[in-house]
Amino acid sequence: MAPEQKSIPRQRIKIEIANIEAYTSETMALQANYEFLPDGYADTLLRVETLDEIMADKLISLANTEKDIRHRDIWDLRWLKQKGAAVNGRLVTLKISDYKIDDYAGKVARMQALLPEIIQGDAFRNEMKRFIPVTVQESTLAKAEFYPFLTREVTRLYDQVLRHLSAPGAGESPAFVMDDGS
Repeated sequence: MAPEQKSIPRQRIKIEIANIEAYTSETMALQANYEFLPDGYADTLLRVETLDEIMADKLISLANTEKDIRHRDIWDLRWLKQKGAAVNGRLVTLKISDYKIDDYAGKVARMQALLPEIIQGDAFRNEMKRFIPVTVQESTLAKAEFYPFLTREVTRLYDQVLRHLSAPGAGESPAFVMDDGS
């Protein structure tokens, strides 16, 4: 599609639609990330989930994977953090309920144990090379120290989730709010 950019392979885009409520939204302009696209995309406004909710979705999806690891979710979690997203325990709790996930904390612990092997594996590296420009590959995938860094970053995101889930009354709203937040 962009023959002059060898790092952008021909791709099929898989769109998944879940009939699950979005809890957050903001209006964003459509971004034209490729020069060959016609003008006018920036005039199109869409309602989209916030980055925090996208992060919650990724945290749910990755830990709930039984067989086919979505390597892109691992990359996206760190990328979302870099873009300012934060773990929102309330959103994670709501999504655990929405997707009717049993023993999510146990699944998180299993994923944390598997992360070093997954991230340092050839499958992860090969999958990411399909999506990431060469310049970004050179500053990330081509450096040995990137893999323990990414493992640590994603593990810490899950640590935050586990702390939230183990907190008394996690996910519950207080019956009476006793202050005005100031």
